[in-house]
Amino acid sequence: MFARQRLSKTTAHLAAWIFMGLILLSPATAADSLLFNYNAGVTGAGGYVAKVVLQHDTLISPNGKISVKTTIVSVQPDPGWTYKIVKSGGINSLVQIDLQKGTCSAKFKVHYKPGSTVIDSGVIRCK
Repeated sequence: MFARQRLSKTTAHLAAWIFMGLILLSPATAADSLLFNYNAGVTGAGGYVAKVVLQHDTLISPNGKISVKTTIVSVQPDPGWTYKIVKSGGINSLVQIDLQKGTCSAKFKVHYKPGSTVIDSGVIRCK
């Protein structure tokens, strides 16, 4: 019926290299994705002047390297407060959002990477 055809060594090696290349060049897959709500801009009375929502994705590359991708989802300042995104995050990268109202300001910072988490809600300072 059907004849079985054997691949030459060269064709077999080429197929193996293509397969390995596809695996190694494939993007990292998300193992975990979480949304976190943060309070930003700490007042002297212990309150906050903004809400920040960040998405944290744990990524695993084909070679097993773990990374954390941080994305800003939303920033909701209280009335009268403005914000500026100084650093927008990314893979193992810092998020920094500056808050301001008149002469008062605060710096909200979050930095997630494997083995290290730094969260600074930012104390309000007035000049």
